[in-house]
Amino acid sequence: APPSTFHFNYTKSSSDRATLLCEVDGAFPMPHLKMYRLLVDSEDDQAELVNVQLTTERKEGYYRAVMTSEVMDNALPQDEATVFLCSYSFKEIKYQRLKRLTYMPGSPPEKDEDGNTSSKNSTPILWLVFLCFYFGLS
Repeated sequence: APPSTFHFNYTKSSSDRATLLCEVDGAFPMPHLKMYRLLVDSEDDQAELVNVQLTTERKEGYYRAVMTSEVMDNALPQDEATVFLCSYSFKEIKYQRLKRLTYMPGSPPEKDEDGNTSSKNSTPILWLVFLCFYFGLS
């Protein structure tokens, strides 16, 4: 079952660092999470983040997985935004979804109309991923 919740956002833990948080809740089977950073001057080259913490739990037959990663502003380009991706997949079936967020060093998180931190709309990317899997182009 696809998750009931899929969030990707960040919080500023201090003026020079942020904590990325990707959460998938209400999924079955166990979702596999990964975080990436899009590389500069590229739309599709990405580097998987390796300094991550993953927490999983199972409740009432469904899984919740939370992945976090701390990002230091001085390790990122200072004059442009950095794009991060979070994806989840199920190894048992060809199913993957992703969300992206744009992070600018030193800036507070973006807020939506309800005052919640938000990530950018990833609908076009989701369709592209879906079509690739559907037509076997992956």
